[in-house]
Amino acid sequence: MISSGIKRVLKSLKTPLRVFLTRVNSTISTDKFWSNPSDGFGSKPATNSRLPAPSTTASPLQDVQVLTRFCCSEQPYWAAFVDHYRSMGIHGLHVGVQMDEDQAFLAAFARQEPVLPIVVHRLTAELDPSAALKVFDLGAIAGDASFTLMVDCDEYFCTLDPSRSIKQLFNIFPTVPSSTFRG
Repeated sequence: MISSGIKRVLKSLKTPLRVFLTRVNSTISTDKFWSNPSDGFGSKPATNSRLPAPSTTASPLQDVQVLTRFCCSEQPYWAAFVDHYRSMGIHGLHVGVQMDEDQAFLAAFARQEPVLPIVVHRLTAELDPSAALKVFDLGAIAGDASFTLMVDCDEYFCTLDPSRSIKQLFNIFPTVPSSTFRG
């Protein structure tokens, strides 16, 4: 059903565009459009697998630890970052710092955050923050969780299918190496 306002707009348009928009609008208005498992543009979601849906709802980042770096200029959004990843179900948070004041802030924050393990790692101050994180020994934390997600503390990982964990996604697509999912 096309509303009268849309009809007025369509009448004012040139004929080919009006015909196209009328067809699109009537297609969207049908139940067939909304029951189609595609995204409306003909593509299928990447997780449209023949495997059955998981029987239990897993946290998207179950058995995932996050590795990030922190400096005091990021204090205003630090709590939002931690809240987001806690709600996604991360296993723990590893934070690299280069300055004493950064380490002191995180130690105070970690005392107020007893639910999520926050481990602070001192990175060398002689290098720029990116280079310092690149020389961080990932082997030191490799046994803490099955997966490590490396993000800046102003980056937020989101999933389009919150019923599946990262581990379940890798089980669906076993031939895709984890390094493929780099940002």
